[in-house]
Amino acid sequence: MSKSKILVVGGTGYIGKRIVKASLDQGHPTYVFMRRELGFEIEKLQMLLSFKKQGAHLVEGSYSDHQSLVDAVKQVDVVICTISGVQFRSHHILLQLKLVDAIKEAGNIMRFLPSEFGLDPSRTESDVEYGKETFEDKMVIRKAIEDAKIPYTYISANCLGGYFVGNLAQLGSLIPPKDRVSIYGDGNCKVVFMDEDDVATYTIKTVDDPRTLNKTLYLRPNENILTHKQLVQKWEKVSNKTLKKLHVSNEDFLASMELDMDNAIRAALARIYHIFYKDAGNTFHIHTNDNNNSTHIPFKLRVLRIIEYRCNAIVVTWIMNSVSQDVYMSLVYFGNVAYVWKELESTYDRVDASVIFNLLQNINNVKQDGRASLFNDSGANQHLTMSSVGMFDVIDITSLQITAIA
Repeated sequence: MSKSKILVVGGTGYIGKRIVKASLDQGHPTYVFMRRELGFEIEKLQMLLSFKKQGAHLVEGSYSDHQSLVDAVKQVDVVICTISGVQFRSHHILLQLKLVDAIKEAGNIMRFLPSEFGLDPSRTESDVEYGKETFEDKMVIRKAIEDAKIPYTYISANCLGGYFVGNLAQLGSLIPPKDRVSIYGDGNCKVVFMDEDDVATYTIKTVDDPRTLNKTLYLRPNENILTHKQLVQKWEKVSNKTLKKLHVSNEDFLASMELDMDNAIRAALARIYHIFYKDAGNTFHIHTNDNNNSTHIPFKLRVLRIIEYRCNAIVVTWIMNSVSQDVYMSLVYFGNVAYVWKELESTYDRVDASVIFNLLQNINNVKQDGRASLFNDSGANQHLTMSSVGMFDVIDITSLQITAIA
């Protein structure tokens, strides 16, 4: 059976670019919506051109041009929208109403996956006002889809690793704390953490699966369900460092939302509250009978364990003590490994690799591609001479997958 043609709307975003890659990797004819209003957003343009080079088709259109949306969806079988609903970046969930109208008029779409990929908005009851907009808007989109009788699948992925794992769920940073960590409440609420690439893989797996038609798919790999305390403990095991724990009571956390701050920050606080105090992502039981509108399907895929998550911050204990903040941020956010090693070469003749080795002793898969390895069986007693290795011959640190599961 031929694979469905997939249109990704929002394909240059945080999740969208992964959806595009997963679609191409799984052999689907892949189309990426390219907004006419792209303007001077050169990074997005370069990404779109890279998709085209990999075999994707670029479809030009605009949310303000209904016919262009209709023409775009008529070319495919499945539409996946990943438009942002995160307040501190951008919040455009309701733009999907224009997409719903286009899909309804086109009449050919076999499946629509709207922008969800977080907590299930239908099961997230909030006793705080802040941050409710995201859930309410997503429910507006769901109602529009179902009223139009458009076939759908909703993806509930709970907590994405990039925002919740590398920083140990600390606000205001994407990297782990060096000395102390805030524990929300007693730290015992169970949380589902997902690798973003896994989310994309699962999403594409659903599009031709009849079991997920008109259902909500909850991504809950058992090994990825951890309490906040367990997450911190796993980092301490990997880094061989004990952090000071500061427990934040329910009352104190709620009081912090009333301080003078931007509403987007309040919305982020509210999300933390839902997850780590109200157990919003893992409290309900999933029924699989035919009368229920949600299902739990164990796909036969290798799920990345929680600290296999590709988080460059895993090397923070060593790298933060070795390079400047600018260099470190270059590694974490842009994967600019060559820049990091060049800086090290100009600063050190020899770099002690023992800390890195101890952190990465459970390496699962190291991408070498013919490059020189930093490690061998002698392990912690090794030293790395930067000048002899050369900055273009070292392992690409950003590709390491770390295992910290006993």
